[in-house]
Amino acid sequence: MHLITGASGELTQITAELLLEPTPADQVILTTRVPGEIQSFAGRGVQVRYADFTDSDSLEAAFAGAERILLLFTNPVGSHAVRGDASATWLPAAPVGAETGVEAMR
Repeated sequence: MHLITGASGELTQITAELLLEPTPADQVILTTRVPGEIQSFAGRGVQVRYADFTDSDSLEAAFAGAERILLLFTNPVGSHAVRGDASATWLPAAPVGAETGVEAMR
């Protein structure tokens, strides 16, 4: 099962479309803070899940069943994160991924 974070973003949606070319939709999970914005993917059989990097409980539920995760950087709502502190946004995902059995996280 492949998972892509930040799926409501334009780049992520393009990435998801590319992943869906060789991958069956039922093997793809897309996560976002606003699942309603990507329901078109759900209509095609992709699992759309809520995830927020500031809420580790949401990450645990979102990552369940994923074997590979592509972490695309997203800023928290209202954030003005800059390149130097970007890791602070997604760093909480690493231990959750390990706990849920993720094989690869990039």
